[in-house]
Amino acid sequence: MATRNITPPDRTVGFLAWVYQFERDLLAKNFPVGGDGYRLPPCWRPGHPVWRKLATFARNHRIDPARYVRWSLDVPQVGYPPEVPEPNRLLERARMERYAADRPKVRGRIAAKFALEKREARTMILCRQGAHGDEPAVANLFTVTTSSLDLSPLFRFALARSIGGDRMMRVAGKYEDEALFQFSRDPDEYGAAYDSDDALPDGFAEKAARFYAQIIAQHARGVAEGVKS
Repeated sequence: MATRNITPPDRTVGFLAWVYQFERDLLAKNFPVGGDGYRLPPCWRPGHPVWRKLATFARNHRIDPARYVRWSLDVPQVGYPPEVPEPNRLLERARMERYAADRPKVRGRIAAKFALEKREARTMILCRQGAHGDEPAVANLFTVTTSSLDLSPLFRFALARSIGGDRMMRVAGKYEDEALFQFSRDPDEYGAAYDSDDALPDGFAEKAARFYAQIIAQHARGVAEGVKS
């Protein structure tokens, strides 16, 4: 396969095949599904009708097909022992109905997690200043970077930016790629939660979409060239 033909623009039919490949490879490397990764076999090539059918379904139901593919390959969806759906099983009505039923709940889960992260961060900052006698700058830096708090990359990025200053902006930069990846998964829902605090820079949603598309294209190129990620 020529590399010049494997960088499809976002939201095309072919793009869905590469999304599936990337997300299943990620699942294989982070969850005991067997093997050392995943490569899309020839039988599920980007030109296979399953990808067009999936795109048509998504268009008819006003959903983002890439988000549906990502959701279908989530650990909670594959279960344990894992049952990873092949591309044709993405068209199963029961799976689509579960996805449709879950979508309205996503905003609430993200909003609740964001509120919890804010409380945890605020508590830690006050604790470091009160109980440990840290200067505000030290308490802030510790809170943003410590692994002892269950803070997502997106929240750490937003918190560092909100604190501001040269040092914190450099810290924010270290979390930006992971933050973009996280945001790209559920942009509307993350946008609603974080925009309420004006916590993200202008154009972040568009940047996240471009970032994810670039990751997919780079992974596809690597697979075509035989590069192990």
